[in-house]
Amino acid sequence: MIITDDFVLLNFPRTGSTFLRDALKRLYAGEGEGRRSLVRHCLGWTKPRMRELILPIDRTFSALARKRRSQHGTYAQIPTRYRKLPVISVMRNPYDLYVSHYEFGFWRNNLPSGRRVPWGPAADNPDLSFEEYIEMMYGPGLDDVLMGRERRADVGHLTVHFLKFFSREPERVIDALTDEYIDDQLFRDDLAPIRFLHLESLVEELRRFLEEMGHSMNRTTFLRDLPRQNEAHQRQGRHWSEYLTGGLRERIRRKERLLFLLFPEYDA
Repeated sequence: MIITDDFVLLNFPRTGSTFLRDALKRLYAGEGEGRRSLVRHCLGWTKPRMRELILPIDRTFSALARKRRSQHGTYAQIPTRYRKLPVISVMRNPYDLYVSHYEFGFWRNNLPSGRRVPWGPAADNPDLSFEEYIEMMYGPGLDDVLMGRERRADVGHLTVHFLKFFSREPERVIDALTDEYIDDQLFRDDLAPIRFLHLESLVEELRRFLEEMGHSMNRTTFLRDLPRQNEAHQRQGRHWSEYLTGGLRERIRRKERLLFLLFPEYDA
């Protein structure tokens, strides 16, 4: 998570978080960081206007078992003194988000709960098709993020992950997670006040947001020239729709319907 004097950024995985972190570090390094200001920071007389927190991941059994830490802190992990700041994050088309996770391949060496899966030549280096990957995420992957709770809703891994990331009280929300909770949209009152940018138009939306925070548009022009980062090159430019064979699109749409209710712009 990135905390600035103006706002907090939550980095939801595979939504441009590496790009955002780099962009904000460059922006804030260029504001008031001359030699005199740098000396003041080193002497402890002033505090930097931006800081990054690397926090424990407590959302899944597998992350806890491996004692993983990362920049992907949740709303519930924001230190209390910063809770009054505006909070932003980025959303991506849920279909595209699944494809990005699949092709990026972090899961290959971080299987849910360290379990064996019935695909591939070896449990520690599975060779799964996209359809098999989705099957894994809706099976042991979902169990991993539910962390021992009973399944009481027809819900997907990505939705549970989202609720844990952006709810004010994630544990209570997961305990309340039923089909009625989703279909009657009771979840809306439990989500924290997050302003979501869209990955598909991230640079311009980020520039407009930063302007609202007092940064001139001239100072953020450089964002247009920054390269994309952490791309899954295995995709070779393939559109997400090419991965959704058979009934996969309908299945994902059903399991992740909460996300499409929140972001109807992706429900096309």
